[in-house]
Order: sequence, then structure tokens, then C-alpha cells
Amino acid sequence: MIVAVVNPRNVNIVSLGALILAVCQAWLEIFTDRDTIRRNKKFVFLVECSMAFLRDETFWLYLPLVAWIAGIFYLSSNKGSLSNTLPYFITLNRFLFSRSDAATLRQYHFIIRKLGHFLGYGILAVLAAVVFYNSSLPSAARFWHFCSFAIVLIVASADEFRQSFYPEREGSLSDVALDCLGGLTMILLFWLFIASS
Repeated sequence: MIVAVVNPRNVNIVSLGALILAVCQAWLEIFTDRDTIRRNKKFVFLVECSMAFLRDETFWLYLPLVAWIAGIFYLSSNKGSLSNTLPYFITLNRFLFSRSDAATLRQYHFIIRKLGHFLGYGILAVLAAVVFYNSSLPSAARFWHFCSFAIVLIVASADEFRQSFYPEREGSLSDVALDCLGGLTMILLFWLFIASS
């Protein structure tokens, strides 16, 4: 199922890429004349490189990875703080565990948050593994596991560092370790999946 979603040869994704590429080429032709091209060679070079990157089918593998990282950083703001998520969890847990007291519900909330760290960064590792495993760069494809783990480590460290600037959040090395453990577990499972097929 995952392979069908991130397959770069998927007709819908390639059609979307072709549409974006056509818009970029039309924009370049409409809004640039010969004098502009002569004056702004760096700009034109940047646009042409961007269009070449959009033509590359592996570009579309990056979209889920980038979206997942954006989601992680969104939840690391005050929106995902304990005080903002606790009321939702208590309501849900009271429904699921109606006989539990408030202290037990807080423990469940803590466990669910830590499980979210583990699974969230595990999914990040799988998305990064798919990107690097299918990379057109030989070194990235060869060392996809190290590159995937590096993404997990960098995002987890940046996420916790960013949280240290919010008054309702705190950065934690134990969360970075838990995130890396989740990423490492999923990289190992991805490697086992590839080795068995």
C-alpha cells in the first residue's frame, strides 16, 4: 500500500508535475524577455534548475517527507503543548476508560504522547528511507539507512531545540532519544522488508 502511494510513476502525481512544469515554463516565457534574460542570468538559471528538478520523477517522493516534517514542526509549537492537548485526551480517555481517575488519565496522556513521538518519527524514518532508497544520487541510495537516520536525528534535535523557546514547552534530550529509537526501529523494519523481497 505504501509503495502505491509514493510510487513516482503514479499517473496522478506525474500529471500534477507536468502541470506545474507547464505553468513554470509559460511563466518564464511570458514574463521574461531577451533583455531580462541577459540581465538576470542567475535568476533564469535558478528557474531552469527548478524546472529540471520538477521534471525529475524522484522529486515527488520528497513531498510526503516535507509535509510530515512540517506537521512535526507545527505540533512542536504551543498547539501541541500538554495544556492544549490534555483536555482532548481526558475527554477521549474518560469515554474509553470511564472508571479511571484524573491521575490515571494523565498517565495515559503521557504514554500516548510518548508513543506519538516514537511512531511519528518512525513514520518520518520510513518516508526518508523511501526518498533516499530511490534517490538518483548513488551515494544517497547506497547509504539510505544512514541518510534516513540523519534526517530523523536532525529533525528531532531541531524540534526539541525549537520547543525550548516556547513558554509552555520544553526541549528534552530523552525525547530526542525516543524519536531516534522510533526512527531506528522503522529503518530496521524497512531494511528487513527490502531484504526479504
